[in-house]
Amino acid sequence: MSENQSRASDKSSIQNFAIKTGIVAITVVASLLIVFAQLDSMIDERVDQIKIALNSATKFQPREFWPRLEMNIERAADPSNDLSPERKAKLVTAIHALRDRWKPILNELFSDPTPGPR
Repeated sequence: MSENQSRASDKSSIQNFAIKTGIVAITVVASLLIVFAQLDSMIDERVDQIKIALNSATKFQPREFWPRLEMNIERAADPSNDLSPERKAKLVTAIHALRDRWKPILNELFSDPTPGPR
């Protein structure tokens, strides 16, 4: 084989390699674009679902709120749901202890620091 044929063969094999590499690169990029487009649409769909769920959960609906509030107030006022006298006494004692413990701090916190006219 002559030197020219060898160079032509090397050039041809380099061209074939470059063409095959280009085809693989284009295929990989196209595949990634398709995958990312699908992923983007799935994320958008999920975000929309979350928005819809949040809107329905946080939307104030008076027709549901007021009857539920009335029912809960009536249930809380029902004598059968009252606390036992022992529990009431225990809670009252705990509340008094908390009040005595925090009263000086709260008085200082909410007192007027500027002296008024005397």
